Amino acid sequence: MAGIAARLVRIRAAVPQDLAKVRAWLPDALGGTPAATVGVATDAATGAIVGIASLRVFSDRVGRFLLFVDPSFRRRGCGTVLLESVRRIAQEAGATRLLSGRSFEATAGDVAARSAVEFLRARGMSVAQEILCYQAQLTTALAAIEPLYRRYQRPSADRARIVSLEHVDPHALAAFVVRDVGGLPEEVAARLAGRGRAYCRATSMVALMGDAIVGALLTLRQGHNVFIETRVVDAASRGSHINLALIYKSIAAAVPQGVRTIAFEHDTRERDTAKLARRLGATVVGRRQCWGCEIQQSASETRVNPVESQVQEAVSSDWQADALRDPRVDGLDVKQLQDRLVLDSANDLIQTLSERGVISASIKNRVRGVTLQLKLVRHEAERFDRTTGLKACLLFAVLPRSASIYVFDALAAGLALDKVTVCAHRFPQETINSHAAARLAVPGTICHTHIDARLGNLALINPFLDRMVVHVRDPRQAVLSAVHHMNDLRRRLGAGHVAGFGATFPNHYFDLPFPEQIDFMIAHGLPEFVRWIEGWLAAAANPLFRTKVLFTRYEDLHADPAAYFRSILEFYGVAWVSPAFQPPPAVSGSRHFRKGATDEWRTAFTPAQRDAACAAVPLRVLQRFGWQPH
Repeated sequence: MAGIAARLVRIRAAVPQDLAKVRAWLPDALGGTPAATVGVATDAATGAIVGIASLRVFSDRVGRFLLFVDPSFRRRGCGTVLLESVRRIAQEAGATRLLSGRSFEATAGDVAARSAVEFLRARGMSVAQEILCYQAQLTTALAAIEPLYRRYQRPSADRARIVSLEHVDPHALAAFVVRDVGGLPEEVAARLAGRGRAYCRATSMVALMGDAIVGALLTLRQGHNVFIETRVVDAASRGSHINLALIYKSIAAAVPQGVRTIAFEHDTRERDTAKLARRLGATVVGRRQCWGCEIQQSASETRVNPVESQVQEAVSSDWQADALRDPRVDGLDVKQLQDRLVLDSANDLIQTLSERGVISASIKNRVRGVTLQLKLVRHEAERFDRTTGLKACLLFAVLPRSASIYVFDALAAGLALDKVTVCAHRFPQETINSHAAARLAVPGTICHTHIDARLGNLALINPFLDRMVVHVRDPRQAVLSAVHHMNDLRRRLGAGHVAGFGATFPNHYFDLPFPEQIDFMIAHGLPEFVRWIEGWLAAAANPLFRTKVLFTRYEDLHADPAAYFRSILEFYGVAWVSPAFQPPPAVSGSRHFRKGATDEWRTAFTPAQRDAACAAVPLRVLQRFGWQPH
């Protein structure tokens, strides 16, 4: 049958012209992370698309696939040929297991589910993952879990704090969740903000270790029932009972909300969750199954290659500036690698390394997925008719504590731009997620970020944007603003929500007198601010980085907001959509405009602090932006 089918259909990679069919037949293949590799089957006689397949390979080397065959072309072997192509691509990508991207009810009575299961079974697949759905009475569950939680509550230096959603940045939480379970950060952030299929804010919980998110439990309210849709714990924090604490806090918060039952799902391989379900007195109310198979890797594919493992981590997660550390790779030194990465983008670098036999086809397949996503986005972008005339995203990279939220909101409102997220982590480690980078090609959007000019960020900006804005402020004043900002966060939200600004804080930091807090930030935070500014200056001066950079200053915004915004509009060749922008807010009562001062540091710093701060900022930086040396 496979041989006959191979003569009836042709398999090829999806192209932008296939977007309408992909959206109609297999919409889950578009968007999300990691980026999907999409293939189509065409009728050998007519060239018409008769089937579509997609594959996502996750960091745990599990491939998830989706298939769709035109009903009029079924039972001709098309699905078999598509599935075999998925197996081959998964093997090339280094996957060790292949699972269906959709699950099927174990007792499903519908014809479509039975047909799908029979198809997978006939092609050598079996039940590879079983997911049980549990439901428990809320009061019974609370009585059972409370003693366990009290034991967890014993004092410990490494114990996480459990807080509700209003205490965390929704974009940071969305990035954390997507990193583990996939999806689009902006969609998760929208649900966290109460839009669409919104999460229940009363019963969703987040675990924090210091200011870092290490766990999350997101719930949906369904009448008198609460369903735990997502449970994520950072790999480094597993085994520390964070999952237990999240569930307890969620159950306890549900009691006063009139909730009667709580439901959740778990993989049968998760023995700890199964034990917890028994303790809660939960009963099984549903069972779903994913079908799949093991994938045998050849010796050449499974051999450990230090360079390849570093590149694979960069492609599947976030590009890092030090992703290629070997001084020489088969005659090609790091400087040449870095120049080529900036010059020709990540895709061409991978091609170069592949040609030299340094990396395998699996890495190339990962990049193809991102490249296809870019092509599809650009094809879709042609349908936009934006009055602003922006051809791509307005990327707004900003130094922290420089009124950037106000500018971001003003530009988004004044130009009628949609806000998007493409980054993960926090300053100074904020990086562009390689699987989200294609969103930079979408017109009529704006992205606020604190990304620095590390190699990986430049490589993912270079192919997508012809221009961007970098907003700076005198780093000495930014440091003072950061100290005030952290103390304000501490008063409002607690110490766990303090943004680090590149510094690792001692436990007694908030017990220090204010002048000593300034000393600490001059020593540990100011160097990061300076490094950030110098990095973007170097990138803008590098002819290999083709994206044009407009540097804007907080001081100009403070002196003449209208002229400040006019410089950005002229740089992009656009005009306001709304009649006018809003002026900066009053300084009192705004955490983004505490005072709006430009040189408060001169009077707030001691003479020794002024000398230390001025010595930390190179003269070339001061002169470039017109900041006074002393």
